[in-house]
Amino acid sequence: ASRATSDFTRPATLDDALILFAWRNDPETRRQSRNQDEILWETHLRWLERATRPKPDELGTHLWIGYHGEWPIGTGRIDASLSSREVSLTIAPVYRGKGYARPLLRALIGTDVARPLTAEIRVQNRRSLITFLKCGFFPYQVIDGLVFLAYNDAEEILDRRTHG
Repeated sequence: ASRATSDFTRPATLDDALILFAWRNDPETRRQSRNQDEILWETHLRWLERATRPKPDELGTHLWIGYHGEWPIGTGRIDASLSSREVSLTIAPVYRGKGYARPLLRALIGTDVARPLTAEIRVQNRRSLITFLKCGFFPYQVIDGLVFLAYNDAEEILDRRTHG
């Protein structure tokens, strides 16, 4: 059986507010998120307005929608700072376990190679951990039930976090 591929990604817009809100407040998404609280619609809209604004300096939140054909299958997010980028994924509940996370993550990996790419995943989120490991991420620390991972530049991130 062949695994699914994400045909393309596009930047998220305010028109995606409803679907992103539903995916974010899905019980399994919340259980695996850093912030496990249910998000209010008004809070979500304010966040999405900031996340979808143009960023001349490339810092802040960047949000994409992944598609298979014409169907949105999930979202990828990168929070960029001066020194690194943190990536996270949410796959639409109906598409989980069907092989969409890996192609979506691979699409995000190549968006900016100048800064190290990191991720934080809950220890119990085995599917996500396996996805990130298979895409070249390296675990370097576990704290309070979170696995910290880095892509490619793991040595540089380790040096910065342990000696910085």
